Amino acid sequence: MARPCPALLLLLLAGGLLLCAPRAARAYPAYFVAANSACGAQPAKAFGRHKAPVADQSILFTVQGPPGSVGKRFCPGAAYAVSASWPEPRNALLSASAGAFDGAGGCRVATTSRVPSVSGTFRVPCGAADGSRVSLRVTSATGGSGGFLQNGVTWPVFAGCAAPACRGARAG
Repeated sequence: MARPCPALLLLLLAGGLLLCAPRAARAYPAYFVAANSACGAQPAKAFGRHKAPVADQSILFTVQGPPGSVGKRFCPGAAYAVSASWPEPRNALLSASAGAFDGAGGCRVATTSRVPSVSGTFRVPCGAADGSRVSLRVTSATGGSGGFLQNGVTWPVFAGCAAPACRGARAG
C-alpha cells in the first residue's frame, strides 16, 4: 500500500487554511451587519452557527448623559457615553433604534475581536419626537457557534432638555 506524500499533505493543509483565512479575518458581528442593514437590527433568531438569542442579565449598560440631562430620558441633540459590559470576552454588536454613534459609521458599533465591553458616544437626533422611545441593544456571543446573548435599555425622548442646537427643531 502506498504511503501519502508528506509534501502533498502539507499542500492540502495550506490550501485549506487559505480558504478559511478570509472568513476568520472578519468578526462575527460583521456577518450579521452585512446581511441586515436596518438601524437597530439585532438577531431575533438563530443566525449562522449561532443559536437563537436569549436575555442575559449579566450584560450591564451604562448611559451617561451631559449636564442637564434628565434621569432615564434622552434629550434631542445630546451626546451620551454608552457602554455595555459582560463578565467574559465576547464579540458584540451595539445598536440604536434612532440616532448615531460618533465615528462608528452610523447606528451600530460592532467589535472586531472578543472584548469585555463595547462603548461609543451616542447622539440623539434633533428630530426625535417628544415622548418617542429610543432603544439601545447589544447582542454578544462567546464563540462562533454558541447562543446569542442580548440585553438593552429603552428610554423616552424628552424635548424639554433638547441641546441648544436643536431647540425649535421640529420632529420629522
